[in-house]
Amino acid sequence: MTYADEIAAECSFDSAWDMIKFHVDTEELLDLLCELLHDDTQKGSEILLDWVRELAYDKYEWYDEEEARADAEDAAYQSYKDAQLESYYEAQEKNDDMVGC
Repeated sequence: MTYADEIAAECSFDSAWDMIKFHVDTEELLDLLCELLHDDTQKGSEILLDWVRELAYDKYEWYDEEEARADAEDAAYQSYKDAQLESYYEAQEKNDDMVGC
């Protein structure tokens, strides 16, 4: 529980958000949202980016081509590594089988 939630609880609210929704009108909430999303801090930027990505994906069938390309490259590299390990272990098994000859 955050300190804001603790204060709200002392005022008989379940959470800080419940207290804010009870006392603040829609226009003020939208202004607050705009301030938070356009905040220059890392957290504000991350929230804005997450929302825009989700809206773009859900409403416009957008996807991040660079992220998709990077994921595909990662998957290809992982497959390559797995194949190399498999070959190595197969070679080890063959060598182990020849030890008793």
